[in-house]
This record gives sequence, C-alpha cells and structure tokens, in this order.
Amino acid sequence: GRHEGVLLPSGNVAHTTPEQGPHLCSFHNFSRTLPVIVENELPAMRHHSALASVRELLTIKEPYHPTNNNCEIFARRALLEKAESPQALGWTFLVLIAGLLYLNSQ
Repeated sequence: GRHEGVLLPSGNVAHTTPEQGPHLCSFHNFSRTLPVIVENELPAMRHHSALASVRELLTIKEPYHPTNNNCEIFARRALLEKAESPQALGWTFLVLIAGLLYLNSQ
C-alpha cells in the first residue's frame, strides 16, 4: 500500500491515520516508513483555497475510515479534488472477486 498526504509550505504534512485521524506532522515523520513520491504539484493560483481546505479538514477532524475517509480521500479533499480512493476501490474489487470465487467453489 501507500500513504498520501499534502506537503504544506511550512514543511509539515497534513494527512490522516487510523491512530490519530487528521493531523499535521513533520515531513521527517511522514517519510520515515515509506519512500515519498511527489505525484503532483498544486498550481500557485490554488494554494490559498487548498490551505483553507486543509485548515477546515484539520478543524473538523472527521475520523479516519478505511473506505470513507482514508488518506487518499483526505488528500484529495484538501486539494479540492474529487474525494475518491483508488486503493480502497481496488481492495473492494479484490474482496468481491475472492468472495465470488469462494461461492463458486462451494
């Protein structure tokens, strides 16, 4: 798997985890268990609205949920993008296929 977050101008990363929910941490702490890959960079004209969105998400503190509010969904909401989780969708698909294979073998 992978873990997504939003690197802020301060050098901190906004993200959500099952243990802490939405929070800020240092880039060092965020990157200590998995390598960091920058997937996209937000255009400068969207910085202000994205920072406001991050502040709002950190204030609301919606608890982590593996399919409804995971790290991918949190990061996309923070960047004002469609709130979706390709990883959760992939895992759901695999579980459904495994279930169908199991039922078919009975």
